[in-house]
Amino acid sequence: MTRLINVVSALRVSVCMTVCLGLAADAAAQTSSSQLKLTGSINAGVNASGGTQSKQDVSGSFDLAIDGGTTGAKVRRQARIRTEGLYGTSQVAGKAKTVGAEMYFIEARPAADLGELLGAQREPDGDSGIWMYGLASVLHTIAFDLDMERAVGAGISCDIGDVSVSADIRHLREQFNTQPEFSSWALGLHQSYSRPWTVGTGANSRTFSLSESLDVVPAFESREALQAKVVVILAIPIIKNWTMPITYGSDYMRNVPPAFKQRFWKTTFSLNYSFGN
Repeated sequence: MTRLINVVSALRVSVCMTVCLGLAADAAAQTSSSQLKLTGSINAGVNASGGTQSKQDVSGSFDLAIDGGTTGAKVRRQARIRTEGLYGTSQVAGKAKTVGAEMYFIEARPAADLGELLGAQREPDGDSGIWMYGLASVLHTIAFDLDMERAVGAGISCDIGDVSVSADIRHLREQFNTQPEFSSWALGLHQSYSRPWTVGTGANSRTFSLSESLDVVPAFESREALQAKVVVILAIPIIKNWTMPITYGSDYMRNVPPAFKQRFWKTTFSLNYSFGN
């Protein structure tokens, strides 16, 4: 019950951020008409993982990402909801093997075009490329003995060609199973890059995609509370809207309990369906 209350509280903050950004955009939009467009993807796969004190068999993952954005309004807005889950059999050192949620992650991120909010004229090719965003997320993972981590914050992101960078200030609250709770303000830094390429021509052409992302989150209260995450994805096309992503991800958390290692990695083979494009 406590965990459910924590999840609801974090998402409630995100809803408040969405409303605040929406009101600011509506005030600037005045009488302009707008249309809502939804895009997203559903991903399911099998994982091989390691690097922790827990012994894990083959596990299953499920990811869902939904993006919503307005077009035609004077100020564009976006909102993204992303979920990720890892479920399987696991065995923590000294304990019996169990079946259950090894990891789950939920994030909500509303955003508005910062340039247009400040009155800048819209570029011919679309948006200004600079966005103000809010975020709220919850994370549970047995790899780091983390029962619940909640993060709430706000920041600015910028798109430069195929590269996206962002920085935000967020408040972290980490609740572990075997060590005291940690709470601090932190700096969130993100960089991502995606590059598609096409093989073949005409009806026989196939578009592949290689992407990577890097997240670094140092906490202000302690140098030991540092988090980092690296993800590399090769997406292989199958048929229209369907791809087979091969993903390698590595997570680092410095302030884990002594019985747990600081690094967790996983390789995922999955099937992905995209909609709304």
